[in-house]
Amino acid sequence: VFFILLTIFSITLPIIQSRCFYGLETSDPVSSNPNSANVHLGEFRNLVNQQQQESSSEGNCQYNLEPYDPKPKPPVPIEKTDIVKGFIRDSTNNQLIDESKLSGAIIIFKSSSGVETRATIISGSIYEVKLSSGKYTRHVKIDGYAESSEEDIEVIAPSDVTNQNNTILLSPVINGYRVVLTWEKNEDLDLALDLPGGEKVDYLTTTSSDGKITLDIDMRNGHGPETITLHGVNSGDYTIEVSNYSQENPLNLTRAKVQIYHLSSLFKEVHVPTATIDADKTIWVVGTINASSNSFTILNQFK
Repeated sequence: VFFILLTIFSITLPIIQSRCFYGLETSDPVSSNPNSANVHLGEFRNLVNQQQQESSSEGNCQYNLEPYDPKPKPPVPIEKTDIVKGFIRDSTNNQLIDESKLSGAIIIFKSSSGVETRATIISGSIYEVKLSSGKYTRHVKIDGYAESSEEDIEVIAPSDVTNQNNTILLSPVINGYRVVLTWEKNEDLDLALDLPGGEKVDYLTTTSSDGKITLDIDMRNGHGPETITLHGVNSGDYTIEVSNYSQENPLNLTRAKVQIYHLSSLFKEVHVPTATIDADKTIWVVGTINASSNSFTILNQFK
């Protein structure tokens, strides 16, 4: 009996070694190993890895099985993209920019992860881009208009031109400054500029006495833009203010923002404070342009 058993063992041993672990050719313990019907697949994988480590120095075959993790892994979310459309308008009159002027336009949306998606111009001065909902940095470069790069642009996908956030406002290149106000809540906010000599340009006085500073557009039923253009200014400080004319909501809830353009680029951008301190006040003092030093001082306070 002993010699019979020894003969059987000598014949079966090479077969066992060639299959590395209980005669397995696959990673399925139930179908390949009759002794492992009650062994969890993950536990079996760990046994295989252990066997691999023990037999690697002997030249036996190798497995590449991941260690068993008893905790289930959550599925990887798939971002859904959809079409987003928006108007392209002139900030000085809120009119659609002629499609012929948009040849060669560059409109790029950059996600927080750094992925860039370029929009295309379609008929009627409307751009179109495929995005997922979220916040983006939007870079716009079009000949004849100031180049801009705006952060934290809220995108809802899908959405069309009726979404105010989708509208791109462009400032024509100017030898001076331009102040553009937009907002999301309240019917009417008013843009004003205090001049060094005591004058004020606003919805009541739309042009300075020397004719160099003008209120280009006063939006009384909408979300902007309101625009003041400084065509050429003397030395001194020019203070930008916004008044809460309709007052449906306090200023801190209007999500208003002011953009200051200089020559061919966006110079500064200021968002209304969201703090509740003094939010019941009706004037937002944005900041001051100093024409002598070509600088801007942010004040960003209510009064």
